[in-house]
Amino acid sequence: RRRGRRGAIGVAFALSLVSLGASAALLGLDKTMPRFVTLYDEAGDRGRVVGSIVMGFAAVAVVGAIVVVVVGILAGSGGLAQDDLTRDLVLIAILLAPVTAIDALLISLFASFVGPRGIFLRRYVVGPGLQLLVVLLLTASGQDVLFLAAGWTIAGVILGITQAAAFGVPLASAAWWVAATIAGWPGAAA
Repeated sequence: RRRGRRGAIGVAFALSLVSLGASAALLGLDKTMPRFVTLYDEAGDRGRVVGSIVMGFAAVAVVGAIVVVVVGILAGSGGLAQDDLTRDLVLIAILLAPVTAIDALLISLFASFVGPRGIFLRRYVVGPGLQLLVVLLLTASGQDVLFLAAGWTIAGVILGITQAAAFGVPLASAAWWVAATIAGWPGAAA
């Protein structure tokens, strides 16, 4: 019974660190980047569209990696967690911080390019469905909270990859156009 209570406190602590880390990694780009991207897209400036998206994701990825490293060092040294279970939960769950930040950035860009149906399915059906699947597997297998943390992290990565792939098609098209224009290929400026 004592381990279950510590596990619940550890999960709450780890998820609060994930939320804080994701907010730090986002740098507010989930609010500002779609505005600039749509302005550049309406103006027909594909180079700035691609550049804004690439730089936004690069900034979030770098800051997210810094958050993971700092929290990992603090948790590994015992500065964040008093017991092994909480430390392990933090070390697994903190990987969700950059994934969550990139996911928020993708959702904000989806609002500009995909439309409400894609956002609804992704945010309110597929994402919670994957998390529910992890909880059902946890319950059926009798695993502990480490399984939950690892499962939610893996579900977040899978969701992020599928969402990035869906968004990557128009982005790849715009990136090709920019490369073709820079190279001076005929028909690229049309």
